[in-house]
Parts: sequence; structure tokens; C-alpha cells
Amino acid sequence: MPNEDVEIKSGSRFLPHIALQVFNTPLMISPQKLDVIVRVLGERIGLEGGEIQASEMAKARAPVTTGRVEIAVIPIIGSLVHRRAGMEALSGLRSYEGIREDFHRAEGDSKVDAILLDIDSHGGSSAGIFDLGDEIHNSKKPVYAYVNEMAYSAGYLLASSAKQVFLPRTGGVGSIGVRMVHVDQSEFNKKMGVKVTNLFVGERKVDFDPHSPLSKEAQESAMKELKDIYGLFADTAARNRGLNVQTVKGTEAACYMGQHAVDIGLADKVMNFDEVIDFIVEDVRTAGKTTSTARGARNKEVESAMFKTLAEFKTENPEMFTQFRMEVERDLRASFDAKQQGFEAQISGLKGELQERDKMIKDQDARILKLEKTDYIRAEQEKKVRIDAAVDRVWTKALAACDVPEEMHERVRKCVPSASFIKEGALDEAAYQAAVHAEIAEWEGMGMTTNILGTGFAGGKSGEDLNVEAKTEKKLAEEDDAWVSNMLKLGGQKKEEGGDE
Repeated sequence: MPNEDVEIKSGSRFLPHIALQVFNTPLMISPQKLDVIVRVLGERIGLEGGEIQASEMAKARAPVTTGRVEIAVIPIIGSLVHRRAGMEALSGLRSYEGIREDFHRAEGDSKVDAILLDIDSHGGSSAGIFDLGDEIHNSKKPVYAYVNEMAYSAGYLLASSAKQVFLPRTGGVGSIGVRMVHVDQSEFNKKMGVKVTNLFVGERKVDFDPHSPLSKEAQESAMKELKDIYGLFADTAARNRGLNVQTVKGTEAACYMGQHAVDIGLADKVMNFDEVIDFIVEDVRTAGKTTSTARGARNKEVESAMFKTLAEFKTENPEMFTQFRMEVERDLRASFDAKQQGFEAQISGLKGELQERDKMIKDQDARILKLEKTDYIRAEQEKKVRIDAAVDRVWTKALAACDVPEEMHERVRKCVPSASFIKEGALDEAAYQAAVHAEIAEWEGMGMTTNILGTGFAGGKSGEDLNVEAKTEKKLAEEDDAWVSNMLKLGGQKKEEGGDE
């Protein structure tokens, strides 16, 4: 039979409190888990659905004692919330208050040599998580984290606060991101025949009201808060793991399993639970042995004043010297490996930044080249406009003052192309004006004037125009012949009939 004390029906008094911890508040939880919670609660907003069977309350296990090393195991299982309100036995919730109490109890117990966080959580609320993470990170006792299959989002922030993070081959970590959900149940209310009227003072008082759609202002406010919390999350995880913050943000809230999590720097080693216990025992023993040996050696040196130089110490205590050297080398190797991992992560982050910067530079160069082409084309177009305006200005003034019939103006203009008068992108107006006047004078000298041709003259190529043009050419030819004959007479010669000039 299920325990009646921990059984909750769909109309339970705890549901509103649970909903407040899920909706309209920043959450550090994996999308899959949040979708399950929203689906379960959504069915119960209208007092429908079945019942939720509660899980057992997560309690701190009895300390694990192995070879005189006592390890306090603190379970962090289920969805994480800031405060407990009689709900830790419900829906698999675990509060930061409860975790803090267990942690302080283990820290204050002189018999406890190390603390192990046993984590299996999709994450949860962002409220209260960062202060708890700082307490774990700054603990005077060695704290280890074992990802007992899942440490996502808020669960991973707690795991990263430990000295080292271990996980099994199928264990997953990551989801370093922040999310918020707003449920608009206005349509549900309509279907149920419920009308909600908000009476309020202050324009933003009903932001995130579940009985109406989310406003643009409320959405912008929520996004700003999410970005601030995300920055704090990334900075904290980077500090805890010795990673570059850009490397952490570069995960884009992805989840990593097993060795992949180790490779990217979010975990230290793939181990099962028993192997982790053995590792902690050896780590604590080594640390205690190193401290004890060093303290004994210092006391002996002070009391007896026997070892004044390292050479004397090595000669008179070869075994102790060898032990010292091995311990120092081991510590240096461990420190070097940790720093190397940190450097590799930083290098990876810097490579990503350089690639992004190179892409930005290439894009910028392409935009600059396009702008340069556009500017060049615009400049050439402006030059042409200026030249055309200058040409029109010269012709307008010259033709207005001449006696060439207006019908012939366009044909006269074609006789003086402007291209040969353009120098360095500008029209040589003086030279062009002289050429234009010379051309007009030549036409006028050939009789192409209004006084001679009359105002009815047209410059087209109709039959009458061609006839007039032929007569004009004949007249000019006769005048030329007369001039040639006069020249020949002056020279004592005669022009032959039908011959050339």
C-alpha cells in the first residue's frame, strides 16, 4: 500500500506552490525534465487528471567508512528548488536548504575526512544555487562529485563546485543554460467558461499573468534577466573548472556523456561508484600522509639541527629523501596536468575566438569592397552628370546666339563630340566652347542660316527635305565651280569640260 502521508491528488494544496517554482521564474533545468513537469502540472491546472505518487524524501546517507577514511555522501537527486515547504517528499524535489544543512553537518563533523556529492538531477531553480555552489567550492574539506547518471544545468553547477567530477560511461553533464516558461491559460479559461478580471495599479503589475498572453515588455524584461543569470552561470562554471568562459559558453547548453564530457573539460575521469570511493580514499590518505611526513621532517630538522643542507639530508636519510621526491613529483604532475587541461581549454577557446574574428574580418572586407565599388560607380555617374550638364550649357548658350535653324541644332551638335574634350574626369569647357563656335560658324558660312533657308526649313530626311538639300548642294557646287574657273583664269588656264578640279 502506498504511504498516505506522501500521496498527492490533483487538487492538492501543494500544486500552486509547485507551479510558482516552475512558471515565470528563471530555471536551470534540462528541457526534457521541464517538459515533463509542465505537462504534469498543465493537466492539473483545470483540476483534471489522476494522482501523483510521491517518491521517498532524499536524505543524507550514512557516512561511508573505508580503511579509516570516512566519506560523507550527500545525495542530490531529483528536481532542485530553493526552499522546502513540506514538498521534498513530493515529485522528486530536493531543496538547496536541505543540501546546505547536510553539507554543513558533514563539514562540522570532525570524523568526516571527505564529502561526496551523489548527483542525479536534471537541474531546477536558479534561486539560491550560486550561494550554495560558492560554499561547496570554498569548503575546507575535499569535496568530490559523482554524476550518478545525470548532472544537468543547476545539477552541474553544484557538481562543478567540487574539487573533482567523476561520471560513469553513460553519465551526462552540461546543459549550461537558463530557461523560463510562461503558460497562457486564457484560452483554457474560455473553454471552461471562466472569466478573469485583473484589478491593478502599476502598468507592469500583471506581467507574466497566466490568465492573459505575455506582453512584449514582459518578454523583454524576462530575456534580460535570463541573460544576466546565464552570464553568472557561465562565469561560475568556468571558475570552478578552470576553463575559459568562452569555452563554457561555446557549449551552447549542450549535454555531454562519459568520456566526451572529460575531453571537453566538464569532468575529470570516467569511473563507477566503487572506483570513485577507492580514489577518494587514496587521495585523502596521500594528502594526509604528505602533510604528516612534511610536518615530522620539519620538526625533526628544527629539534636536532642535523640537516643544514639538502645534500646532507639526502645522504643521511636516503629513504625519506626518495619519499619526499616522489610525493613532490606526484603533486607537480597533478598540478601540471590540471594546468595543462586548463591551458588546452583556453587554447581551444582562443582558437574559436580567432576563427570568429577571422570570419568577421572577411565579412568586413567584403562589405568594404562592395562599398568601394558602389562609391566608384556613384562617382563616375556624378562625373557624367556634371559633364553632360556642362556640354548642354555650352551648346544652349552657343545655339541661342547663332543663326542656324533650330531644326538643324541636333545635327550640328553631333558634329562636335565631347569625348575628346574630357580631361581627368572633367570637360575642358574653354576648348569645347571654341570648337562649338567654330562648328556653328562653319555651318553659317555654308549658308545654313535662317535668313537664307527660311524659317520653314526642316532638318529631316523627307522627300521635300532631300530635294531642298540637293538644290543647296548643287548651288554650293556651282559656286565652287565658279571659284575654280576664276582661279584657272588667273593662272592662264581653262577648266576642261567634264574634268576634275
